[in-house]
Amino acid sequence: MALLELNRRFLETRQRKRSSHPWSNLRCYIDVSALVAVMIVLIIINMPLVVTCGGRIAINMPAVSHPILMPGADRYDALLVGITRDSRIYLGTQNIAYLEQLPAAIRDGLNHGAEHKVYIRADARAKYRTVMDAVDGIRDAGVQDVGFLVEDRRPALSTP
Repeated sequence: MALLELNRRFLETRQRKRSSHPWSNLRCYIDVSALVAVMIVLIIINMPLVVTCGGRIAINMPAVSHPILMPGADRYDALLVGITRDSRIYLGTQNIAYLEQLPAAIRDGLNHGAEHKVYIRADARAKYRTVMDAVDGIRDAGVQDVGFLVEDRRPALSTP
C-alpha cells in the first residue's frame, strides 16, 4: 500500500513541475521500427543467397582470363566433383573416402537422372595427380564429357 502512495505522490509532483515552455514536455526516445523494417527486408533479400551457396565445399578455384559459361553446373541434379587442396574428393557434399568409390557414386547419380556430364571444382593448389586420378575415375564411370569450373580473372564490369 505504501508503494502505491509513493507512486501517486511522485506522479503529482511530476505534473506540478511541468513548464509552460513547449520543449520541456518533449520525450526523447529512439524509434527502432524503421530499423527493424529495413533489417527484415535485407534478410528476405539475402535468403536465396544462403540457400544456393549453403551446401558447397570451400574451394579456391583457379582464375582464368576467358572462362566459358557452364549453366548446367547450376542444375540441382548436376554431378559436381570437388577436389580440395589437401586431396580430399567430394561428389556434391558427400565425401569420397577412397578414389575407388567415385565411379560407383557417379553411376548412381547417373541412374537417378543426372546429366551425362561431370563438373570438376578443383582447388587451384590441388595436386595434379589427385585431379587426374579423379578424371580417370569419372571416365571409369562411363562419362566422357568433363568440365572444369573456374573463376573469371577479369574484374566484373559495373553498370551505371
